Amino acid sequence: MSTLHNGLLKAGFLWVDSQDLPWLARKEAKFGGGYRKKYHTAKGDFEVTIIVTSPDGSKLPTAYVTYIPDQLRDKAIPHISPFRRLCYADEDSSDWDPVLKDQLASAIDRQIARTLHESTSPEEIESAYQADFLNYWFSNREAYCFASPEAEIGSSPLMFQALDVTTSSSGALENELVIFDNIEQRDAWIKLRNSSLSGVSGDVVIIRVRTGNLAPESWPPRKLSDIFDWLKSADRSAHDTLAAKIIRYFSKNLTVLLNIENEGLMAFRVRFNDRIVTIMNSHSGNRKNSTKKRRGPKSSTLLPVLRGKYAHDAFVRYHINPIDEASLYLRNRKDPSAGDLKNKRICLIGCGTIGGYVAELLVKVGAGKGPLGRLHLYDNDTYSPGNFGRHRLPARYFGWYKSEALADLLIKDTLGPLNVFAIDSKFLVTSENVKKFDIIIDVTGRPPVGRMLANCTRDIINPPYLIHGFNEGHGRASVVFIDNGQACYGCLKKMDVFSKLPIDREERYSCGSMYTPYDANVSVITAGLVQEATLNTLLKKLPWTYAEHISDGYKTRERCKLKPYSKCAVNKHDSH
Repeated sequence: MSTLHNGLLKAGFLWVDSQDLPWLARKEAKFGGGYRKKYHTAKGDFEVTIIVTSPDGSKLPTAYVTYIPDQLRDKAIPHISPFRRLCYADEDSSDWDPVLKDQLASAIDRQIARTLHESTSPEEIESAYQADFLNYWFSNREAYCFASPEAEIGSSPLMFQALDVTTSSSGALENELVIFDNIEQRDAWIKLRNSSLSGVSGDVVIIRVRTGNLAPESWPPRKLSDIFDWLKSADRSAHDTLAAKIIRYFSKNLTVLLNIENEGLMAFRVRFNDRIVTIMNSHSGNRKNSTKKRRGPKSSTLLPVLRGKYAHDAFVRYHINPIDEASLYLRNRKDPSAGDLKNKRICLIGCGTIGGYVAELLVKVGAGKGPLGRLHLYDNDTYSPGNFGRHRLPARYFGWYKSEALADLLIKDTLGPLNVFAIDSKFLVTSENVKKFDIIIDVTGRPPVGRMLANCTRDIINPPYLIHGFNEGHGRASVVFIDNGQACYGCLKKMDVFSKLPIDREERYSCGSMYTPYDANVSVITAGLVQEATLNTLLKKLPWTYAEHISDGYKTRERCKLKPYSKCAVNKHDSH
């Protein structure tokens, strides 16, 4: 049977002992060495060394460029990191057969050659950077930004705060930035990260960069002058704006947010040295004390000072993680234009095995957010160890009312204020209560509740959407139904889910209660369908009002728009 070792040798690679590897590659060479090969390009010869980290072929070898042609040294080269690592394939989306080692070795060889050709071909270089430019920023640290990339940029700067946070179970601290435009956002982030108000802070200026010619000569930047050199060729207007804003908002610690057109955000922080601070403050003082009307020193006067070799003590590149509401709640929507649940008044009846998952899924798409939005949780049952096996709540909430425990969990785990209210009683179905909400979700699984809600809403002009979600067939079926004023809970009788499911599972009774043992998977499926149904109410037309999922090998009906049932017990359909 062929091995990857033999396949790479057939493809023209030479074996290299670990002591002859560059130090970065040596760290990954767990199996004694690597493989080296020379590749010819229009710009000269490259030498590539690959390290096999998974001999079974389940992971592609890591590639390092160990020799670069003289004319390309100290230049930015697409697909090659500052540490000479070569990105020759997207491993997450690539497909290969790890059993066929010869074919895998040949494919690796071809892909490396193709990647180096793209990296050195003038007509390919610009396209290599397009839509992938942020990946070449090679950030030093993480930053979290409340400002939306799509927001209009005003004259007032944002602010930043540096924090030390714990990001692993080891307790090790990492330094990160949070970028915000009001103190409430900063404090919410500090609370969420379990940190404190310490570290440097200052202003953030935002610069828009148009993508005319992103390809840089030298990259990534290591000092402020590198940024100015790049912007001079990429976007001269952005170059001049950056100089003007640094002078206008100058401080010892300043963060710059670059909004790259069609790409996204990246940031850097500069800590100017004391000599530059003195010079800039002197110019600022002269401007304030001048009796003549003037706008202060021109950028061209101070730009050489800012570009100086020793102008700053620190230059740090940051990877931007957007945490504005649009990024949090709309990024994963199939149709972001449909919106989210922000500003919706939602009532969730039942915080048990389904309701716990439903509440969390709703909050992740905006429920309880916005000045008008609120999420009310109704349940008068307490959380006990017997619920643990299939409930969203962790063990620390034993003895709490489920509604209060769920609200507490959601508030602590959500960024920013969340308008969630726990009611430790049953929902009283009256017209007055029902009219308070835009969407009412019933996950009690109790037919009397479903029928009463259906009956009540038939007497209301512009009633809320009713969404019913429940498990049936003793844990075999997930059923979700949307009552949009047409068919109601009583009309579900004609679907008769139970007729095709053998009822042979054990029901367990105790005085005043009953439960059926089954795993949490069916409740998670039901909760997912409830979230989908709730989001569908934002659409102009509902794609379905009835959906089910049945396990144990039984056929699931196709989703449909349920029509009123002539024998429905609610018996009010003809009046509307």
